[in-house]
Amino acid sequence: MGFTTSSLTRLYDRPGIQFVPIVDRPVSYTALAWVAGTLSAPAGELLQHMLARLPLPDTDGDSR
Repeated sequence: MGFTTSSLTRLYDRPGIQFVPIVDRPVSYTALAWVAGTLSAPAGELLQHMLARLPLPDTDGDSR
């Protein structure tokens, strides 16, 4: 048994795997991170593509 984000239920549909929603747990977030200055050109293009479709709220980088 493991906990994962709800998006995995549609992205990882496999026979024999059952996803059961847990409605009384806090919201879960998934993140992608990299060391500044090391993002390859193709990865940067993918990042720009995704940011155009999934706008994120402005933050100061503090997750607390």
